[in-house]
Amino acid sequence: MPHARCLHAWPVGRLLVVLALLSLLGGVLPLCATAASGPSLVTTATTVVSLVAKGDYATAERYFSPTLQAAAPAARLRQIWQRLTTALGAFKRQTGTQEQTANGMASVFVHCVFAHATADLVISFDSSGKVGGLHVANIQPTGPPPTPGTPGITPKTALIRVLTIRPLQASWFAPSFLAVVSLRQIAQGLASITTVLGPYRGLSALPDGAYRVRFRDGTVAGRIHLDSQGRIDSLTLSNVQLTVSGLRPPHGAPGGLAGRAALVDALLTQRLQRHQFSGSALVAVRGTVVLAKGYGEADVAQRRPNTINTAFRIGSITKQFTALAILELQVAGQLSIHDKLCRYMHPCPVAWAPITLQELLSHTSGLASYTGLPAYRSHSGQRITQDQMLRLLRPLPLDFTPGTRFEYSNSNYYLLGDIIAQVSGQTYAHYLQRHIFAPLRLQQTGYDTNHPDLRTHALGYSTWHTVAPSVDMSWPYAAGALYSSVVDLWHWDQALRRDTLISKGATADMLAAHVTTCPPGAAACPYTAETAHYGYGWFSGQVGSHLIIDHGGDINGFTAMNEFMPHDGITIILLSNQANSGASSFLGLALAQIMLGQS
Repeated sequence: MPHARCLHAWPVGRLLVVLALLSLLGGVLPLCATAASGPSLVTTATTVVSLVAKGDYATAERYFSPTLQAAAPAARLRQIWQRLTTALGAFKRQTGTQEQTANGMASVFVHCVFAHATADLVISFDSSGKVGGLHVANIQPTGPPPTPGTPGITPKTALIRVLTIRPLQASWFAPSFLAVVSLRQIAQGLASITTVLGPYRGLSALPDGAYRVRFRDGTVAGRIHLDSQGRIDSLTLSNVQLTVSGLRPPHGAPGGLAGRAALVDALLTQRLQRHQFSGSALVAVRGTVVLAKGYGEADVAQRRPNTINTAFRIGSITKQFTALAILELQVAGQLSIHDKLCRYMHPCPVAWAPITLQELLSHTSGLASYTGLPAYRSHSGQRITQDQMLRLLRPLPLDFTPGTRFEYSNSNYYLLGDIIAQVSGQTYAHYLQRHIFAPLRLQQTGYDTNHPDLRTHALGYSTWHTVAPSVDMSWPYAAGALYSSVVDLWHWDQALRRDTLISKGATADMLAAHVTTCPPGAAACPYTAETAHYGYGWFSGQVGSHLIIDHGGDINGFTAMNEFMPHDGITIILLSNQANSGASSFLGLALAQIMLGQS
């Protein structure tokens, strides 16, 4: 369900694979935040370190941002600290602090002494002054000599060794690295890359110090850093790009855009044959469908194939429908997107008072995403009522001041679904059925159930033929609970461009670039990086010089992309029941590049 254009750490299922940095908390430093500063930051940082060192993890957690609380609940924090002190020895004392600001992010380096090393615990702060990240830096051994690395090894040879030699060896990695991620987890991360990109082929250096790592089917950007002993203390593999230059369309395929659609078909067929894709695709050029086809099986056990009418869960593409419903109600005079959220929430937390519906639509509210909470990870297979969800959300502090920046949060659209139900007097599902699906005659679209009819629905798989764990559809709700087919989404896209349901002005408002999703120079934004924006339920950006408007979706066992390039007249819809197929990310991008002639 999450589909974020500004990343903390892109989920492994999306295959922007972040194996590890030095972060104690798995890469949750907000890369798109503007941090607060002030004299209290040093006090907060030293207090947090003291609490963690004493084992008072629950109290330390109170200083954390909601995002960090979700990533590092007390039990997880205890485990991480124990692994760190196993590597560095028992914690002895703090010896000083140093404040630093980089890229708008305020941090305090707390100098610490352990039994076998000195190290800095780096506490980073978000815009509200909450602790947004915690990691280790500047480790210097002081006790018995550490296990030596390989003398004279370079970052390039260290990266090649990790990519090519099995089994991985603990001596290749710094203790601080292995305090965070195990050899098994590193191996699993590397295996997930080769699953989608094939065998390793080689690498080359890039001007910025990174490496382009080549696999049979694509490339990733690799960044690696070695400590003074030649051991890896930082390793990142990200920015998956498919390589399609070796593909050829079938003999006799037409030229032009229709020929490019044949190349799309060839790529999807190849990835099916390599067990890297299962699903359905539709490509249209200037209102004419040039490719519509199913690939693989909707239900492996029953040998039932995917077709263009197979229904797939579409995850966060649901947000497009939620946004349009809100705009419909505004056109009808039943609400305004400039209304305050508290008008519809009783009781309403004081912190929510400034939030408007427009800020929910554009992900600028500051509300933490419930899909990042421990309750979601532990209970998403069980039903949750809307009252129970609100009880989860109300106590959480805001991640930032409403309206000051973008942060993708499923909580925004969950609450919009509740408002649609309140204002219309109908359930969210019934409102969409009556006011969107029925008027557009969308026969394979609706609010999904926990046990849909598998004669018409695809079954979701985590990887090739491995059934995904279930999620109760009360959790994704208006943020991600719909299902659809490629044909229905094509009719939906056509209706938007023809202003069938709402006025031209309202449609334009929905697709407009209301907020920049990542600030200039942000290091972890996807392919639309420099021009990435969000409207209401839609992203927009550039592929080369071409405007693209899109939204992806990910939910257990499914991944999807709905994208169009308005100036080129191209629409691409990709629905997959294989979660690691990359439909919502690198595969969707590859299809757009093919249709734009950039492959």
